[in-house]
Amino acid sequence: MKSLNIWFPTLSAGSGSDVYTRRLTDALIRRGMNATITWFPHYYEFFPQLLRNIAPPANTDIIHSSSWYGFAFSQESIPLVITEHHSIFDDAFTRFLSPFQWLYHNILVKHYVRKTYKSASVICAVSNYTTKQVGKFTPHKNIVTIQNWYTPPQVDLSLPQKTKNKFCVLFVGNQSRRKGAELLPRLAARLGPDTEMLCASGLRRNQKIKKSANMRFLPCISTQELARYYVQADVLISTSRYEGFGYTILEALTHGAPVVCFNNSALPELIIDGYNGFMVETDDIDAMARRIKRLKNDPDLRQKLSAGALESAGRYSESRLVGKYIDLYKSLV
Repeated sequence: MKSLNIWFPTLSAGSGSDVYTRRLTDALIRRGMNATITWFPHYYEFFPQLLRNIAPPANTDIIHSSSWYGFAFSQESIPLVITEHHSIFDDAFTRFLSPFQWLYHNILVKHYVRKTYKSASVICAVSNYTTKQVGKFTPHKNIVTIQNWYTPPQVDLSLPQKTKNKFCVLFVGNQSRRKGAELLPRLAARLGPDTEMLCASGLRRNQKIKKSANMRFLPCISTQELARYYVQADVLISTSRYEGFGYTILEALTHGAPVVCFNNSALPELIIDGYNGFMVETDDIDAMARRIKRLKNDPDLRQKLSAGALESAGRYSESRLVGKYIDLYKSLV
């Protein structure tokens, strides 16, 4: 098979999209492709047209970028693949924006996304939900679904110590309103002092929320270090009000951790209620607390859901999903 040259011009955003780009390029390289990331400062997001004069590396076969700025890298002779992590035209997403974010999205970002969709050879959405939402806005475009995947790091996943006699609940995510981070102190209070809530704040290192006595914020940790906490956790919680896929949920499932999350957006594609976790209505932290306490008091149920977590995570293998990307690239060259 011909080794393709795939260029990923990427703005560093400190979000799951950065993780996605690194994982995809690493996986492509393992499959014999020549994949290269060029990182640009995040401030170019405001004026991506300033990147118009950046030439792709020599012999580039495919340009793979993001919808927010991908149009700036489009070339007449090179196919442009765009990954869409969530649709900013989805009302379920926009309702959680601040007034400033709403203005920013409507004045600038939507304009850029329209230009990118027009330039794209194909749009890759990371879930069936996101494919549907993108299709509502661009029904004429070639849109395919290729989900995300997660491969655990090949390292010792044990931690030096674990809090004794504490049921461990893990939250991983940036402290935004969309992630429901402001709900965490109230949820922790309902769980009681014999439950410890560990909070990893994602790639953005800002702590905005106050904490209750049984909450502990983890310091800045690497992906490998985070994997150790997935193994330690008795359950992962997600208070997210909107997800285009649900990266942290897949990561937890891969390590055998049951998940308790809100029932919205793309999350039902990952969580089967009563099989690998529980789903409750969005913002219902009382129901979430009840499900967590049920898992805490029933080790057999935790073991059952852990087995379901491992089985369901197996559907998101790197080899199968990266193979879809390679097949897509080959069809465009």
